[in-house]
Amino acid sequence: MEPKKILMVEDDQFIRELYERQLKNAGYAIETTPSGKAGLELLDKNPYDLLMLDLNIPDVSGFQILESLQKNPKEGMSIVILSNVAQDEFVSKGLSMGAQAFIIKSTYTPDKVVEEVKSILG
Repeated sequence: MEPKKILMVEDDQFIRELYERQLKNAGYAIETTPSGKAGLELLDKNPYDLLMLDLNIPDVSGFQILESLQKNPKEGMSIVILSNVAQDEFVSKGLSMGAQAFIIKSTYTPDKVVEEVKSILG
């Protein structure tokens, strides 16, 4: 069986590499990019099962990517926001724009993030 494909758009290199390693070890195929613009290009070219999205990223924000996905939904793709922006209005805005989960990076261990991904991807 082919592994589930994940795209992570995250500008922090340490976090990107940490989760890339954790998710590969859990059996997922993962691509990463630090740039919102590159993230949108990858979403246009490839099907993914899950998008892991930071909100504060260069050139195109996480919310702009969510807006784009509202206009052009990707069938069968789940979205998890991975952010340190914990204000209630950001959380509710992200969830109302199609995200299945909003993970506050500082309160989740990498293992807990992998568990969340597993529960969303089944």
